[in-house]
Amino acid sequence: MNEERTEFGFRRNTCACTSCANNCRHIPGMLIPADIPRIARHLGYADVMEFARDNLLASPGALVIKDDHQIRIHTLVPQRGEDGACKFLKNNLCLIHQVAPYGCAFFSEHESRTVGDTKSTHALVNIIRDAESNGRYARLWGTLQTEGLKARAPEDIRASMNAESKGHEQ
Repeated sequence: MNEERTEFGFRRNTCACTSCANNCRHIPGMLIPADIPRIARHLGYADVMEFARDNLLASPGALVIKDDHQIRIHTLVPQRGEDGACKFLKNNLCLIHQVAPYGCAFFSEHESRTVGDTKSTHALVNIIRDAESNGRYARLWGTLQTEGLKARAPEDIRASMNAESKGHEQ
């Protein structure tokens, strides 16, 4: 897999510093629809539903403004271990690095918020399109949600991360 991965015209991030890996310990990145078969195949799953049940959670997703109303775009995220870290993070290394979810592989703590927001927008539009066509991503999200395989809301996790970092500063 020497080919450079791109999504929505963006090149994959290659940084593996402590700051970038911090999200892996607290708020694993979202998957986009194209991630599902890629990661499932990499892990040896033939059945994407089995893969999803074993490895993913239904996140309430991103809060966005659409037509002057706040809405959520439901996302799929990796399951977390007892410590809250991504289930694929072991000894500070990603076990699925070569096929990591878009929300991990394409973001960096070293890029501007504007760049990160642009990347997120492309992903969320892709997820909305899948939901509008009742695509596999949306169906997997619905099944995981119904089965109680749910993640905490991202804004709640970020608030906990901020409180934790402020506690360490004191």
